[in-house]
Amino acid sequence: MHELIWQNALKRYFEANNTSLLTQSGKTVNILSIGKHNHLGGPDFSSACIVVDSELRVGDIEFHKSSGLWFSHNHHTNPAYSNVILHIVFEDDQLFDANFETLVVTKQMLSKYIRTEVVNTDYDTASYDDFQQFAMSRLLRRTSEVYSLLQTHSIEDALRSVTENFLTRYFTLRTRHRYQADELSQMLTNFSNSKLFKGICNGSYATKDLEKQFDDFIEKEKIKHLGSHLKQEILTNAVLPLTFCIATSLEKQHLLLWYWTAKTRASYSVLYRNYPLISQEYIWQQQGMLEYYKEYTNRQHSNPADLLINYSIPDIISYYTLNKPPYFNEHLLSISE
Repeated sequence: MHELIWQNALKRYFEANNTSLLTQSGKTVNILSIGKHNHLGGPDFSSACIVVDSELRVGDIEFHKSSGLWFSHNHHTNPAYSNVILHIVFEDDQLFDANFETLVVTKQMLSKYIRTEVVNTDYDTASYDDFQQFAMSRLLRRTSEVYSLLQTHSIEDALRSVTENFLTRYFTLRTRHRYQADELSQMLTNFSNSKLFKGICNGSYATKDLEKQFDDFIEKEKIKHLGSHLKQEILTNAVLPLTFCIATSLEKQHLLLWYWTAKTRASYSVLYRNYPLISQEYIWQQQGMLEYYKEYTNRQHSNPADLLINYSIPDIISYYTLNKPPYFNEHLLSISE
């Protein structure tokens, strides 16, 4: 079977599965984004984002049927392959020292993702490449909004404000139950009394347990009027953007890992109607589709990626590392510096 078919199957597999795998060196790897499929010269996938033993890495991914082809194809002498961070193979038949990890996958893993026909739909050509970018764009946009709020508000007031704004927007949609102002106020009060809210405001949350604390908030913490789905929505749209603004680089990695691996509690019918073949299993998939749908419908079929026109996934990851969005206005930058 042609290698390009396997590359496409590999891409679909990692778009649909965020499970942890072991590299040949025994390290745990999570592929957050396999990146853009490169049909020109150079590595097979560019702008990929992976986590290796809790370390965030951004770069290229190369696929071969066997690891020895790395030398047969002279990649070791080609500078175009100097940014490879992961080598994916069916067979590791040649051991060698490299700056990247080697991951062995099986044909059986990819078998149900093989397509030999061309799928011709408006969204399939963009598919996960766009949705991955838009998932990052949505988080970046919300983080920027919260960052601006933090210039004039305390963490506690900012978190309460952004949560209140989200709840108001959330329940004004015509498909949802309409709550009175006093009911929304009570929801906000209940959330403000939660263990997670207080932990964020007083800085007592632990870096290594961020994902667990988020999951415990959804599953275990009982909050009146807030079910698991609504709590996850508050986490995604209010808590996550705010914690990105105040988190350390290591904490940002854990937050990003949660965003990319946490599963959704409910699906959106509007997304299913418009993208029936795209999974809503993970939060990032759902958030990416929501942002894509919002921009696409509002701009009447113009390019929806204006915010990211000059910023690829590596640039956005760099922003999260540097704690500074790439497109803040000069006024905000002068305040932050």
